[in-house]
Amino acid sequence: MQYCFKKTIVKCIKANFLIKTAMKTLIFTLALAFSCTLGFSQNLISMENSSEEPLAKNTALNNAGATKTILTTADYKTLVKDYTTAIKSTAGTPELYNKRAAAYLALKDYKEAIADYNEVLKKDKVNYDALYNRGLAKMKTRDFRGGLNDLNRALKITPTDQEALFYRAVCKSNLFDNKGAIRDYTTLISLDSTNANFYYERGILYYETYNTKAALADWAKISDKDPRAAKAIKKYGKELETK
Repeated sequence: MQYCFKKTIVKCIKANFLIKTAMKTLIFTLALAFSCTLGFSQNLISMENSSEEPLAKNTALNNAGATKTILTTADYKTLVKDYTTAIKSTAGTPELYNKRAAAYLALKDYKEAIADYNEVLKKDKVNYDALYNRGLAKMKTRDFRGGLNDLNRALKITPTDQEALFYRAVCKSNLFDNKGAIRDYTTLISLDSTNANFYYERGILYYETYNTKAALADWAKISDKDPRAAKAIKKYGKELETK
């Protein structure tokens, strides 16, 4: 699975304040502490491996045929100003708030992003992008309960979205609901049995719930693909031998 895409955008048409933006996934840094007592100290959890970043969904902003560009911090700050002007000069549509929130996410201004997504959801309670992205923004501020609630709502709309399932599992594990997180990883594996990280993370949770056998089984399935799994087997496999 490839979850990292170049960001795309076209210039705002200020004449009528209809800002047409094309973004193929805004990426922002999510560093979540995965607390555990096994020696897996402070794992950074992500879809593919412990160093990648989560996706911000912005399907409402996609514009087929737009020229792909890499945006800078200055670009996003300009976008925030343009969207703010548009919002002040119009009724402030959910689309405009959604776009400005996406720019705030790229700037890692999570408080402002959450505020804009709140405005979107006041007018459109089932806006999937707003629910998903607000959930990620809340996770970044370590509001895992709030993030979980938003991702639950998003998954009612799109039950098989793998990113949403993954980050919901992250929320659950940070709220000490390891069994719930295991269920989400099991669903993810049923959707994509080739993703080694799903097995690795589920293995950690199995180990945390004292199911060493299941943990080792998960890691064994990916030990040739993921060096973390091979290391975990070497470190914790001895436990089964001594039982």
